[in-house]
Amino acid sequence: MRYTKDKDWVEIVGAARRTMRELVALDSDALMTAHATAITLTQDAAFFDHDGAAVDWRGDILDLTVQQWTWWKSRIWAAARDEQISPEA
Repeated sequence: MRYTKDKDWVEIVGAARRTMRELVALDSDALMTAHATAITLTQDAAFFDHDGAAVDWRGDILDLTVQQWTWWKSRIWAAARDEQISPEA
């Protein structure tokens, strides 16, 4: 599933097939663990800083804004729900 907000976008695949234990890691574990979990669930993405430059979302989570990180995690949770009810998933 592809989600877009302004110039940022993420493609999430397979979240509905993950266990709750895996998905909870997005919100309850250390930042680096949460980031690693998000990467495994994200097929592709693009995030941009305030100057319009691309952010290395795979390599350094600290270059994302808090808003971008929160939105990315929320899209994974949405995909876990939407993949189950979408006929295309």
